[in-house]
Amino acid sequence: MKAKSEVSKELYQMMLDRGYQERFCDLVTQNLNTDFTAQRMIYYLSHYSTLPEGGDRG
Repeated sequence: MKAKSEVSKELYQMMLDRGYQERFCDLVTQNLNTDFTAQRMIYYLSHYSTLPEGGDRG
């Protein structure tokens, strides 16, 4: 297993701070292939204090 980059570590901590379970945060950050994808996730999460419900998008 490869070591997490600094960007992935930042995303991991951001997700923990937002209340996601540790195992989920770990799975997400382990499966990102590039810092670009981690940065996109950080960008997405930074625009919401709570994430909208999934499902029907109209």
